[in-house]
Amino acid sequence: MDLISELYYRYNLFNGEKGFIGTTHCGYKIPYFKIGKGEKKIIVTSCIHAREFVTAYLSFLMMDEYKNKTLKSQLYFIPIVNIDGVKILNEIPDYKANARGVDLNTNFPAKFGTGKFNLKKVGKENYIGKFPASEEETRALMDFTIKTKPDLTLSLHAKGEEIYYDFFDEKLKTAHYRFALKAQKATGYKIVENLASAGGYKDWCIHALKIPSLTIEVGEDTLSHPIEKGYARKIHKKIKRLIPYLEEELYEK
Repeated sequence: MDLISELYYRYNLFNGEKGFIGTTHCGYKIPYFKIGKGEKKIIVTSCIHAREFVTAYLSFLMMDEYKNKTLKSQLYFIPIVNIDGVKILNEIPDYKANARGVDLNTNFPAKFGTGKFNLKKVGKENYIGKFPASEEETRALMDFTIKTKPDLTLSLHAKGEEIYYDFFDEKLKTAHYRFALKAQKATGYKIVENLASAGGYKDWCIHALKIPSLTIEVGEDTLSHPIEKGYARKIHKKIKRLIPYLEEELYEK
């Protein structure tokens, strides 16, 4: 079963709260799955970059692990933000962008267009789009986040085993650092500060919503894009404590 078929297969079988955050440019509905009934809310996104599809399989493993456990929080999983881009991988294996050639993780209104590697030309990666939130997928994720009002967001990317947590705000950087420390303790990954990027989902959550937001780059840096599905279980073993450790921090506030 291919990845997109598995996404909708899981959606049809899922017994908990579920729905769609919106629709892609090509008309695919973007599913979300809710697990847990706790007070705090965490949004977990993955596969916003098409070639990083291993993160979608990682989300599936996390969902399978938590569906029968008592959680402190409500977890909202969006396993594949960029469904259109995943379809294009059959023709361009290292494709990151969506169907319109926009890199969705540069398209959010957070210092839009100021990232070190931002491009203003359509392509397979790094193109920011004509204006902030120009893409259906970007707007869908923004609207869902505003509606859900999460206490924390977690973006799964690949690769490098790194943790990003700050975005041009020294006060929030200090306040959110403890979440990065928890993530580091849970995974052994390296904390990276002052990343020369802009327009990402994490960036927007910090910039606009003032909430802690982490990007977790999973998988060893020695791996080549795209990281194969088979590595998801190995990655999962390494980050299994991530959600529980972050929950600890949420409830210490």
